[in-house]
Amino acid sequence: MTSDTNDTLNSNVVGTVDLDIIVKLQTVGESAINVEYFPSRFTEARIRLPELRSCTSVFPNGMLVVTGTSY
Repeated sequence: MTSDTNDTLNSNVVGTVDLDIIVKLQTVGESAINVEYFPSRFTEARIRLPELRSCTSVFPNGMLVVTGTSY
């Protein structure tokens, strides 16, 4: 079976970024919108972007992990 069009949908894409800086998660949690930061539970801040249906985990060592987006 062949098709002339490519109707592929990539979903639940994961990407990582290393900012190579130290991130103060308390500051991120207090100053950004759509942020969840519970230091007693886990050492990350989660930034949710509902319009993109994605979540970015920010770690104190400068690593970012973006999950859940699609294109």
